[in-house]
Amino acid sequence: MYHLTKENLEISFDGHLWIKTNRQKTGTESNIRLLEVTKHIIEKYEGMAKDGKLLPVPCYPNCKNGIKVIAKHCGIDKKRHVASKSALIHHNCVSVERCAH
Repeated sequence: MYHLTKENLEISFDGHLWIKTNRQKTGTESNIRLLEVTKHIIEKYEGMAKDGKLLPVPCYPNCKNGIKVIAKHCGIDKKRHVASKSALIHHNCVSVERCAH
């Protein structure tokens, strides 16, 4: 998403707007048809990104800080963490069972 530019947008023979690009790791061609909501998002952020990019993408530290703010607002203690996915799944199942009764 970070590397997308207007050059990646193309109106195809079917009249729809598509993103045409190559996948970063494999180099495989990728064609993605844009839905109306996606077009509106691109229009909303037009001109806000640097270097001709299609969308502004925040840097990692800004994303990390944003997640911390959301976690704090939700009452999530950043010091607590789940040791494994199975523990999280078990916790969620137990929580759902408690709520159901």
